[in-house]
Amino acid sequence: MKPQTNSQYVKALFLSLVKAAGGGEASAVALGVSHQRISQLTSLQSADMPTLMQVITLEAFADQAVVTAALAKLAKGEGKGADPLKETSEVVSASSALLDTVVRGAPRREVLQAVAKLRAELDDVPASLTEDA
Repeated sequence: MKPQTNSQYVKALFLSLVKAAGGGEASAVALGVSHQRISQLTSLQSADMPTLMQVITLEAFADQAVVTAALAKLAKGEGKGADPLKETSEVVSASSALLDTVVRGAPRREVLQAVAKLRAELDDVPASLTEDA
């Protein structure tokens, strides 16, 4: 289910980015902060938000624009009224790509990128459903 507020949405995206970057410890090292700080930045109970520089730095480290790409889509009005069938088929495609990546023995970083892509596609499905569905 999509988070209720903009700050919760950003935190959910940031959590996906942290996972794509290899987890809390790896993200902490990349950002030069403690893993506790990463926990605060991803916790819905904490008012602390990641800074733009933290997002950009971590996206560069993960080699994925998890947060900025999602926010850019929202700013363009994309993602609203998306087709659930299309979104679900993208999940299947991303899942298949992940399987292919693992089967061919790709490096860990490439597998993690495929996992992050699958997670991003999964996140699009609930957003594509109407409120009365």
